[in-house]
Amino acid sequence: MLQFAQFENRLKAIRNPLYVQVYETDDPLVKEFPRVGLVGLALEVQDDECLRVMADEFQNPRAGFMNHIYWEDLEEPGDRLNAQMKPRGRSLMRVQ
Repeated sequence: MLQFAQFENRLKAIRNPLYVQVYETDDPLVKEFPRVGLVGLALEVQDDECLRVMADEFQNPRAGFMNHIYWEDLEEPGDRLNAQMKPRGRSLMRVQ
């Protein structure tokens, strides 16, 4: 569900024509299931802008989560474990 919210926010901000067509319609069926309508229409007409926005959001696995993190010491996965393992000369994760 969060993924669709990200799609919707970005498409709304750029006033994508498909977004406008789906979310600002009077069609009761489309109004009831706008997300299905948006994806179906994007695939049917191959709207490049809409599909790129969706692809970008799929590539951003933490989309939206950073807006809800309020601590400053956010660590990458494995950082703490690697720090504990380094005195022993080992690392569980490859550090780049």
